[in-house]
Amino acid sequence: MPDHIEQLKKAIGTVAEQEYHKLVLVVGDFSSGKTRLVRGVCQDLGAICVNVNLELTRQLLTINARTYDTKASDLLKDLCDSQEPEGPLFLDNIELLFSPEVGRLNPIDLFKKVSRDRVIVLSLPCRMTSRTRGEYSQPGRPDHRRLDLSGLAVIDLEGGI
Repeated sequence: MPDHIEQLKKAIGTVAEQEYHKLVLVVGDFSSGKTRLVRGVCQDLGAICVNVNLELTRQLLTINARTYDTKASDLLKDLCDSQEPEGPLFLDNIELLFSPEVGRLNPIDLFKKVSRDRVIVLSLPCRMTSRTRGEYSQPGRPDHRRLDLSGLAVIDLEGGI
């Protein structure tokens, strides 16, 4: 874990200097230590960590379920924009974004857009299938997604690739 802490802090510093997509992904399967790492570094830096599932669910409860697929993207952007503007923003528990109930969103594209103006550190429950590709869930499940992670800073906690 100490190596991952330093990797994450270094990646945050590196992407902060980029003009586009200031996004750092911490990837690993469920129970791989993503939350512990993200929250630990967040606390070290005095930053904010948002439980996306909790906050987004609160917002979705206020709108008609038939509009989830069109509103979820805007709600997520508003959620991120409403947080303290200084320093990196850490996001954890994003599984809701893969749910068929909110449509076929591409969470990576959503976070690329949000990370244009500030550093976003995203805890992403997926397994790497190559150096630039990840996979959420299992093939055949309604929430399964193949993710293009090329060009992004990725800290792989399982280091399988």
